[in-house]
Amino acid sequence: MKNFILAAVNKSRTSISIFILLSLWGIYAMTSLPKATEPDVTFPGVGVSVVYEGVSPQDSERLLAKPLETALRTI
Repeated sequence: MKNFILAAVNKSRTSISIFILLSLWGIYAMTSLPKATEPDVTFPGVGVSVVYEGVSPQDSERLLAKPLETALRTI
């Protein structure tokens, strides 16, 4: 690795030329690639809501949410 860095420093014109060419190539690629403003992407997911009045949050989590998560995890 040390030899590579020393060679790049000793041949600075070559290193700068390669850097400039790669930068121009990257700018060209970025401008020429097609881009969609709003791509059609769907994410798999499900929203589940459980309402049970009169139950404390701790009991609701322990008695409703955790068993429901366990049952739905297999889907």
